[in-house]
Amino acid sequence: MASGTTGTAERTNSIQTILTTAMEFEVARGQVFGQFPKVPSDGAISGVDAGDTVQLRYQKRLPLSTGTINEKADITPRKVTDDKVSVSLNEYGDTTQISRFGEIVTKGNLKAEVSKAVADQLVGSMDSLAGRQYYEGNPVVFRANANTSRSGLDSTNDVLSASGVGMSFLARATSTLRGAGTPGFQTDGMGMNHYATVIHTALGQDLPDTSGYLPALQYKDGVDTLFNGEMGEIRGLRFTESEQGKVYPGAGATAQSATTLNGAVVAGATSVVYTSNTGLTVGDIWTLGTLEDGVTVATEPEVDGNDPVESFLVTAVASSTATVVGFGNASSGIDAPGLRYDHASLAPLTEADLVAAIPVFGPDSVMKAYASEIGEFGQGVVSGPFDSLKRFLNIGWYAVMGWNRTHGLWTVRLEVATKFPAIAINE
Repeated sequence: MASGTTGTAERTNSIQTILTTAMEFEVARGQVFGQFPKVPSDGAISGVDAGDTVQLRYQKRLPLSTGTINEKADITPRKVTDDKVSVSLNEYGDTTQISRFGEIVTKGNLKAEVSKAVADQLVGSMDSLAGRQYYEGNPVVFRANANTSRSGLDSTNDVLSASGVGMSFLARATSTLRGAGTPGFQTDGMGMNHYATVIHTALGQDLPDTSGYLPALQYKDGVDTLFNGEMGEIRGLRFTESEQGKVYPGAGATAQSATTLNGAVVAGATSVVYTSNTGLTVGDIWTLGTLEDGVTVATEPEVDGNDPVESFLVTAVASSTATVVGFGNASSGIDAPGLRYDHASLAPLTEADLVAAIPVFGPDSVMKAYASEIGEFGQGVVSGPFDSLKRFLNIGWYAVMGWNRTHGLWTVRLEVATKFPAIAINE
């Protein structure tokens, strides 16, 4: 090999080092939901196959004993058995590909940029998977002002900062957890367990206006550590913020009658044609797709078959066509962001208030298991080149892990409307 040139082995090893470093940084800095599941001593599983189910142990609080005992007779020992939760382990992963030519012509460090993007995708994917254990299928759900349905939540009366919601509403969740003996993250001087929640960034802007809110900077010296993304607390409930927080776009109180798409649209589209104008105006935020009913995850059409949900901002209206801005990238570039997903003809178009979940939990509310050969946070994978000219390298990640809730009353989901409309999606 000529002096000064880089062989394929050196190229692969160089990218593997960059990718591993990027993953370690993103795991330490970026995970929000992913920082909370408990990994017990039996959670690192060796020799596991994808799809295997393992039993993880946890201990519930013993019932109180308030009866008298006989001075002259022994008592019957209480039999202590481990409570167990089943966790199914599955494979997860994705990969990208870079070319030798791309490395040559790209200004900057293509290897580092792609490795960071892959590491960020890994952490976001794991956060999303872990988060679903906290906010999906909760046996206990409370809605602001005792609304019986999500569609009754409105952005005036049912927001976190509204009179009659706030601290008293949050206490419905924390008191339920305390009553169920849910372990807390710390115990304050009054002997009270503290719990945590992860909220979407769209709800985070409502926190400073909520009675009792204390920013994290004001109490950071009084706790062992701050969680990733921690914003503050309200009466012992510590709030962390993430785009992985759960929202229900267009699920609250309606502002206009719904309409439908007149013709299918593709991801990246910057305009939609609707069947009838029910009040669509510039500046509105509308939701496109099948609204989530509280059971199904309607953002993943490959999973549930529904039209995926996303919201967008209307920037122009002409006849029956609206120009829109969303979280996708249009074919014309990043200056014209369009829709995130493909949508079928007649997909629902809704203008309604945004609803956000506040899942409240403790450190033992969700447990996690993983294949010890792969690692607790997955591993970065660099493979190739396999082509004849040794040009293409694959950069990706791979994980074998699983999560599950422990006790049904150790997580409680609250739901409120957000004060301000926002473009929001769940992935």
